[in-house]
Amino acid sequence: MTIPKDFRDRLIHVHYCSKGDYSFLHTLLSIDPELTFIYDRSEIELRLYFKRRKSLPVDKDVLRSLPYSKILHYLDDNDIVPITKDDPVYPRELAYIHDAPYVLYVKGNIELLQRKHKLSVVGTRHPSPMCQSEIDVLLPVAKQGIVLVSGLAIGVDQLVHQTAIKANGHTIAVLGFGHDHTYPLAIASLKRELMEKQLVISEYPPYVAPVKYRFPERNRIIAGLSKATFVIEAKARSGSLITANLALEQGKDVYALPGRIFEENSLGTNYLISLGAKIILHESSILEEFV
Repeated sequence: MTIPKDFRDRLIHVHYCSKGDYSFLHTLLSIDPELTFIYDRSEIELRLYFKRRKSLPVDKDVLRSLPYSKILHYLDDNDIVPITKDDPVYPRELAYIHDAPYVLYVKGNIELLQRKHKLSVVGTRHPSPMCQSEIDVLLPVAKQGIVLVSGLAIGVDQLVHQTAIKANGHTIAVLGFGHDHTYPLAIASLKRELMEKQLVISEYPPYVAPVKYRFPERNRIIAGLSKATFVIEAKARSGSLITANLALEQGKDVYALPGRIFEENSLGTNYLISLGAKIILHESSILEEFV
């Protein structure tokens, strides 16, 4: 086995072979800052440092048998670029959060990560019939060059990405799984378009399949990429509120679209407004924050 000589290469290698598991890598770096002993320690020895975990995300046999060069070739063949926290192209806004991903796998227009003005927009997977007209508030926002960030789920996320395209603007999609997968299949054509003309990113290596718990994990990235998070239609308990809370924890602003008090999809947004989220009634309410 050839151990990568450069720390950046070892970081990507270990990250790739450990399914992009943030907590595992965070603990590993605290005890092995140069990522060297993981290559020569046995799995039994390694488990001594992770007693609270039932299993380790890294397979030592894979780590030893999968050359770093082979990973790079696979990524390159699929137009996927790995970015580490120390790379100049790593987005500054995201680097400032306390649990910023150590590696991102990006596909598409990487320059969008460096755009100064980005707005994260999230909402329900089951929008109301009025949602399309509500989301049109983002058309002038996208036309002003503000990059719209969302999660490429069906519902509001899907509408957000489509609105950016409609405005001839730009959008970033944050996946909760690796690039080799598409979930749900209904967003397959949109995902292809975003990879070709916009930007799709993930903290998970390409082979990592969709699993329920990874979607809340990626929400910190959606919030972390932008100056603010805008919630459009959300139930009282939803992933959108998780993203809004993460934005607040990160010191970011939260905006919300108000709705009728008895509408299920308005309970979450109205609740955020009651806590102090900025009410969005017109595109000017958003644009004035980016001047």
